[in-house]
Amino acid sequence: MASSSQVSSSTQSATSSRASVVASSSSQAAASSRTTAAVDDKAVGLMLWMQKASIDYSSDVLQDYASNGMLYYSPSYSSNFSSEINGYQVVHTHGDGSGDVYYKINGDTVTYKGLVITTDVAHGKLETNTMTIADLVAKYDSTAADQAQLKTYVSELQPETE
Repeated sequence: MASSSQVSSSTQSATSSRASVVASSSSQAAASSRTTAAVDDKAVGLMLWMQKASIDYSSDVLQDYASNGMLYYSPSYSSNFSSEINGYQVVHTHGDGSGDVYYKINGDTVTYKGLVITTDVAHGKLETNTMTIADLVAKYDSTAADQAQLKTYVSELQPETE
C-alpha cells in the first residue's frame, strides 16, 4: 500500500506535468499567433510568389528581381480581362504572367491564384488554392535570418500603379 507521501508526490508530479504541457501549448500558440500577426500583406504576397516561383531566399533570381526593382506589388488589382482577380492583391515581375501571384487574405488563411501553363502562357489557366499564413511562415519566415531577409525583400517591392 502506498504511503500518503508517495500519493502526494505522485499527484504533484502529475499536476506539474499537466501544467507544463498546458504552458508549453499556450506559449507555442502565442508564438505562432505573434509570428503570423507580424507578417503583413506584402510579406504574404512575397512568400506566395517565392512558392510559385519555387525559389528560396538564397536564389539569385529573387535577389536580382528585388535589388533591381523588378518585383512589384499592388494592394488591389483590377483586370479588364479577368473578373477572377479583381480585388486581389498581386506580386509580379511585369513578365509574361507565369509568375504572377494574386491573393486575398482572410484571417489566417490566404486564397491565391496563379497561372498554370499547359502548353504555353496564352493557354494557361488560373488555378485557385488556399493555405494558412502559418504554413507560409513555417516555410519562409521561421528563423531570424529568414525574417531579416523577408523584411529586406519586402522593402524592395515596387508599388504598382494601374
